[in-house]
Amino acid sequence: MTGGKSALERAKRAQRDERRRVRDLVERDRADTAREEMRQAAELEVREGVFVNLDDTVVAPTPEWMSKGPTRKFTPKAPDGTARSVSSVRRVLTPVIIALWTSDKLTLRQASACTLYRDTWERTGLEGRCSSSQYSLTATIHGSPVGGRIPMTEWEAHARGLLRSARLSIPAHLRNFFDAVVVSDLPLRRAGRFTRCRNGRELPLLRQAAEALADHFESVGQDLTSEGVNDVG
Repeated sequence: MTGGKSALERAKRAQRDERRRVRDLVERDRADTAREEMRQAAELEVREGVFVNLDDTVVAPTPEWMSKGPTRKFTPKAPDGTARSVSSVRRVLTPVIIALWTSDKLTLRQASACTLYRDTWERTGLEGRCSSSQYSLTATIHGSPVGGRIPMTEWEAHARGLLRSARLSIPAHLRNFFDAVVVSDLPLRRAGRFTRCRNGRELPLLRQAAEALADHFESVGQDLTSEGVNDVG
């Protein structure tokens, strides 16, 4: 008899837990739907050049993504007219460039130029829309859907202009290789397939590209000594 009561209690407890789980899922789905509607409305405003609700366009990371590793908060630069600062999170990682710098394989000047190049890339809006080896810095869409490669805002268009001039300063045969390391964060050996070089030549070629890029940034008045690389993640 006692065993029957215990089984019944376990069954009732399981039913309560299941009802609670379903209720939580429904509530979360409703909240997600409301946030997505607000995000889409804010995104439409941003496309029209209105940045007041820019923060609402951010897609929040899922709990599953957050649970897969440590993260840190960051606040990307926002255009004028934004009422609230935009905040999100980044995975705590050690980029290839930072690893090379901390191991004294790149100078601070070279690493700072690479970091500034990556930061400029992030402001272009190209992230997530197309691969780094296929991106277009112009406003032409080459048959792709609207919003795939064209800049959504004047802010993005300005960043693409900066990136275009910076990229032109890098020797043509090293550009895809450089993007693979700095933008896509590929290890040097894997990135080496984007340029013709023997094993062991990847680092000197990266230094060559970084030096050319640093010369360009300094020629346009950019102080690379102010570009910190310690907090990049």
